[in-house]
Amino acid sequence: MRKVCIENLANLIKFIKYDDIPKIKECIEFFEKCLVDANRWVKNQALIQFGPIVHEIFLKIEKVPESEKKKDSAVAALKEQINLMCLSYYNMKMIYGDKDDLDSSLMDKLDDYSFMQNKADDVDKVKYYWAYNLPCALLVNEKSKFWFSHMKNIYDLLYKDVLINLRTTIAASFKDIIDLLEIEKMEKEEERQYFVTVLNHFLKDSEEISAKVLPHICKLISKFPDEEKTELLDSLIRTKIESIKTMKNGRDNMIKMLEQIFDMFAPAQLMESNFHEYLFDIIANERAIKYKIRAA
Repeated sequence: MRKVCIENLANLIKFIKYDDIPKIKECIEFFEKCLVDANRWVKNQALIQFGPIVHEIFLKIEKVPESEKKKDSAVAALKEQINLMCLSYYNMKMIYGDKDDLDSSLMDKLDDYSFMQNKADDVDKVKYYWAYNLPCALLVNEKSKFWFSHMKNIYDLLYKDVLINLRTTIAASFKDIIDLLEIEKMEKEEERQYFVTVLNHFLKDSEEISAKVLPHICKLISKFPDEEKTELLDSLIRTKIESIKTMKNGRDNMIKMLEQIFDMFAPAQLMESNFHEYLFDIIANERAIKYKIRAA
């Protein structure tokens, strides 16, 4: 019965009015109970249903009349419920258990803790759905603000995980993450460089995972200040183009990357760095006419 209820909770929320906060709270409380339910099927469904449920609550903000938005009370109440739901979902206790003695001296031993006294595959499911729903959580809950207050620590845990399917999922969402977080507005260089570190981590991974982030290298760099862009042009983009040249099926990615950097940087700057030679090489030596045309 509880499994069916949690499966249909998002549909139920559709029919709750935007200003009926007590009913929305009841739905969230039921969701939170399902997250720690003794029945594994109920718990799994709660993990799956987070995205649809929190998105339905988020959509109610658009239904608040303009006259009430100025007062901000209904919008603030909805945002508060969304934040509480995200915090209950992305809670470290979901994977490390309810340990009162989790202080800094024990952080290195966290992997020894079991998930609510269940098997390790439950932990893997939690991490997988955390990764899958991460862009949604940022979208509905203040984006960069929630990232710095809570989600960056979760992301650190996920992108370094040993499970291939988890790393594949988190790599696939890299494009969404850099779009949502407004990296160009981050004040500190280390905050921006963090994403270069993550990118390089994925690029050193398997070919499947590397391919998820490869098309978005230039998009990431376009969000950096001009000085840092120029530095990354040589340290990251050139290095990656050279490695793509040796890949069996790297031609399309190489052309895409060159198209992006010639849109992003002034031609004179690229000429000084000899990036035009990559284009000349394709025009002169590439067999496929479609690549010759794109290079030309």
